[in-house]
Amino acid sequence: MLIDGLAFGAMDEWAGRQAKRLKIMALVHHPLALETGLDGKQQEAAAAGEKAALAHTRGVIVTSHSTAAELAANYAIPAEKITVAIPGMDPAPLAAGGGDPPLILSIGTLTRRKGHDILISSLEKLRDLPWTCRIVGSKMLDPGVTAELERQVVQSGLGDRIEFAGQIDDTRSEFAKADIFALASRYEGYGMVFAEALAQGLPIVGCAAGGRAGRRARKRRLSRSAGRPGRFRSRAATAAERARNPHFHGRRRSDRRCRASLLAGHRHHHLRFSGNRSMSGFDRDWLALREPVDVLARDADLLAAAIQSLESVSAPTVLDIGCGTGSTFRVFSPRLRKPAHFRLFDHDHRLLDEARRLHGDAVDLIQGDLNEAEALPLAEVSLVTASALFDLCSEQFIRRFVAHIAQKGAGLYAALNYDGRMRWSKPHPLDEAVLASFNAHQLSDKGFGFSLGPRAWEMLADCLGESGYTVSTAESPWTMTADHRELQRLFLDGVVRAVYEYGQLDESEIRDWADFRRKMVDREGSLCQVGHQDILAIR
Repeated sequence: MLIDGLAFGAMDEWAGRQAKRLKIMALVHHPLALETGLDGKQQEAAAAGEKAALAHTRGVIVTSHSTAAELAANYAIPAEKITVAIPGMDPAPLAAGGGDPPLILSIGTLTRRKGHDILISSLEKLRDLPWTCRIVGSKMLDPGVTAELERQVVQSGLGDRIEFAGQIDDTRSEFAKADIFALASRYEGYGMVFAEALAQGLPIVGCAAGGRAGRRARKRRLSRSAGRPGRFRSRAATAAERARNPHFHGRRRSDRRCRASLLAGHRHHHLRFSGNRSMSGFDRDWLALREPVDVLARDADLLAAAIQSLESVSAPTVLDIGCGTGSTFRVFSPRLRKPAHFRLFDHDHRLLDEARRLHGDAVDLIQGDLNEAEALPLAEVSLVTASALFDLCSEQFIRRFVAHIAQKGAGLYAALNYDGRMRWSKPHPLDEAVLASFNAHQLSDKGFGFSLGPRAWEMLADCLGESGYTVSTAESPWTMTADHRELQRLFLDGVVRAVYEYGQLDESEIRDWADFRRKMVDREGSLCQVGHQDILAIR
């Protein structure tokens, strides 16, 4: 369940009762305690209730980095539980402007936080300049504030120049005829309306408040914009150029990409916070389906060298991390000419239960968190093994891990690390774009910090070499043929999901590519090769 913070902040008791039954996520625009107009006791109650409610979530989605910082600092939400989904919007025509007198537009509900009283006070000081002002926003949310604002306008003598337009569902026409956008919010979680104004080429006057988009401006700039046409036109040109700049996040991030961020955040927290902090999401059916391809992909010479290193030890012990159901053990055990003691380490008790069912007392099973690299049980371990793991890891994790195994004197055999290459027997015009998006998505946090993705194997090899290991690498390409149709279908689903979540390609492009690939799999079995690298590091 994804619940908007406006409601969820007051649902702490409900969340406490339902957290075990439901997978709850919260969407927080800004903390309720920061709403303007609350007294001290109301602020304390709002903060305590929202903090208690958020403690029962799997993850929190926020609309700005400032809100993320606020929740991490004052609401005890770990940073890794927070996803920032910057609001998006689709391109819009630049405002025509050129009003005589200039039209100042303000959009925001008539509530204390939106600061319309500050704007009106500023306009009173500019009565000698030519301007009109149109304030768009609902009058119904706080009738008391609405009445105060209407009285303020009457008392100022500006009733013929300031208009309260009420709520308007489609504000595009309002931006189109405006010359200046002004909003004096006391606090904004993000301030979508500032981004919309800037994207349509309007110069902005606002207050330094919260996490709102757009340019910080002092009130005197309202006078400069309205009273000096040349300066106003210069600011309008600057705003228009900024709107076209690909680095302006409001313009760059379409609604589609914002939806993709929300989906990515949901999937990330759904997988990651299912009872532990480590990477998850690999069920035993998927692992069983890919195991034959994994076995064929492993470089035979490097595998033989790893086995030889074990056989040179009198009583070898292997620690297989991220073991799944024990595929690495199943690769090693029939090839070993002398017995070795295997410890299988994973965070997922379901996979360990399956490993127990398959291998009984032949292996030791250890449930633990790989994030705690320094706590890995390396006593008497000769060789650490891992398969398809390190491309999910961050540079910080890899450095900590290598330092730990180097201190303990253990070797490492790390197979099937994704290297960023993907090749299909039937080309498609979007293959490169899809691969680029997929590889970019691989850099997201998979439970070990921001992943190195395709660059992880090189970083791992370098760190091992710097720590005094003799390091060997070999290609181990994953090759899926007509015998692996079901695996190809699931693999395609994963690629499409990642590309969609990354949000760089249009949905129609992703659908076209996916439909083409699925047809190739169904008709011909296709041929797909995915690049991997094996690494062996020995003291």
